[in-house]
Amino acid sequence: MIYRILSKLVRKFERREQYARRGEYILEGMDNRRDTNALVIILAGYKEFLWPYTLPRFEACLPDDVDVCIVSSGVYSTKLSQLAHKNGWSYLSLNKNLISTAQNTAIGLFEAADWIYKFDEDIFVSPRITSALMQGYLRIEEEGRYIPGLVGPMININGFSYLDFLSLCGSLDDYRQKFGEHVSRGGSHHIQADADAAKWVWQKSLPFEKVAEKVAAQNFSYKPVPHRYSIGAILFKRQLWLDMGGFKQVVGTPGLGEDEKHVCEFCMNTSRTINVINNAFCGHFAFAPQEEGMKNWLDEVAHSFSYAG
Repeated sequence: MIYRILSKLVRKFERREQYARRGEYILEGMDNRRDTNALVIILAGYKEFLWPYTLPRFEACLPDDVDVCIVSSGVYSTKLSQLAHKNGWSYLSLNKNLISTAQNTAIGLFEAADWIYKFDEDIFVSPRITSALMQGYLRIEEEGRYIPGLVGPMININGFSYLDFLSLCGSLDDYRQKFGEHVSRGGSHHIQADADAAKWVWQKSLPFEKVAEKVAAQNFSYKPVPHRYSIGAILFKRQLWLDMGGFKQVVGTPGLGEDEKHVCEFCMNTSRTINVINNAFCGHFAFAPQEEGMKNWLDEVAHSFSYAG
């Protein structure tokens, strides 16, 4: 009995900052809200060095029939505000750096959206990415074998889908020979910790739009993910978010990774699958341990990452 009471108090404390209150955030562009059935959240504010490469792709690849909200946790960016205004999007900036709270607040503000796309600022999106993810989710649902919790695209720098990406490129054996492994997991293996591995895989990913076309040309297929999954590019239903009580926010910390941990655990505990759609493609610049080495390399090959239109 005492344990149950203490557990309830801990959960209540953990979620106290689940939503930002008025005065704790700046909200711009809600007059542009389309009140559509789908919301795209772009979580951004800390990797400005990537914006010349990632943001033009969001501008070009996101359709007009979705609401888009750029969300900054603990920072306000004039550049992001201007980008949102230019495209008829909204901009939400929280005073505190509370990642889950920022996302929960955005989802709560766009009440009409039953479908939520979430992308990080270091994700390179490809044409028709939203429709490919939506169609994939609906086909899994229609098939009836699994109850989908969320779906994501094939991503090059990702602990799960990099293997299928390299197989598609005919480079899996070469990768294994160079880095001594070809394991699928959520954790600190080469594809998530080694800058040289990220560079090597990115070299197979360029020119980006042509590679994305090759992936998109595949017949539809998908794979359930059997381990923790990185949520830099995902689609899920509002009902999932409601059922799990929103993304859990740890009080007093930004909560980096807590949203990922929470949704992965919830999907596992409720028998909802995390699925990768193999004919949808995104690039991921790098994981944190790889970022410094990748930034130095980006300076050398910046033209290869630029969006040609």
